[in-house]
Amino acid sequence: YSLLYSSQLLALSQSFTTHCLSIRKAKIMTKHKLVAIWAEDLNGLIGFNNHLPWHNTADLQDFKETTLNSYLIMGRATFEGMGGKSLPHRKTIVLTSDPNYTTNDVNTTIVHSVDQALALIKTLHSNVFVCGGKSIYKQFMPYVDTIIKTVISDSYLGDTYIDPINTSIWKEIHCTKYTHLQEPPIIVSTFIRK
Repeated sequence: YSLLYSSQLLALSQSFTTHCLSIRKAKIMTKHKLVAIWAEDLNGLIGFNNHLPWHNTADLQDFKETTLNSYLIMGRATFEGMGGKSLPHRKTIVLTSDPNYTTNDVNTTIVHSVDQALALIKTLHSNVFVCGGKSIYKQFMPYVDTIIKTVISDSYLGDTYIDPINTSIWKEIHCTKYTHLQEPPIIVSTFIRK
């Protein structure tokens, strides 16, 4: 009986999580936006050797649900850290200073400046998510409408840390906690400009 109850509770929890994600996405994405999205640990760590320092199912599910059928913009190192190809059902814009950089991925566009990226973004009928690395976040933050920050409730080893959100500019409008099995819980917060 307890095993059956546990499985039903897990299914209900997963269904509720997906429902909450859909509601949050509908509320936030009422028009096409430029959104900075990242996950950090309790110390603000976001990366290790151009990869995520953790594997967290709830975080991955949230990222997928939020960015599906949208564009992701990132630096070359982050793109190559993902295997040099776009994620399923998403398109990628790669910003690199290398004028000779190319890719065979048909869902990826290469740009060489922030201005070129912004000009391209204006032509898109989709949300665009800024996905890193750290220098990419810094370059695009003046143009971002929304921030979606996930905190993984644990500490990890890594080499790249994100700057704290400036609360004199940004206000939190939504915060939800998600869990998956025995993995550290995640807290997903959404910020908009004041």
